[in-house]
Amino acid sequence: MQLQAMLKKIDETKELINVKRPLAPEEIKQLDAYFRIGTTYSSNALEGNSLTLSETKVISYKPRLSGYNNTSCITAGLH
Repeated sequence: MQLQAMLKKIDETKELINVKRPLAPEEIKQLDAYFRIGTTYSSNALEGNSLTLSETKVISYKPRLSGYNNTSCITAGLH
């Protein structure tokens, strides 16, 4: 693909994104959770952890549901 065509595609895609802005607070929360779980899963997988994506999600949210504070989750590597 030629450079000019690539730059044009980038500009068009940027405009599509800008139309959706600003994101609603709920959308921001959903995106944050999506990427937080995804990056945690990927990092753990690279280190040889065999947890599934679903299991990673459960573990990530369990401390909040069980009443543990955020500091203990980070210390334990669960956040």
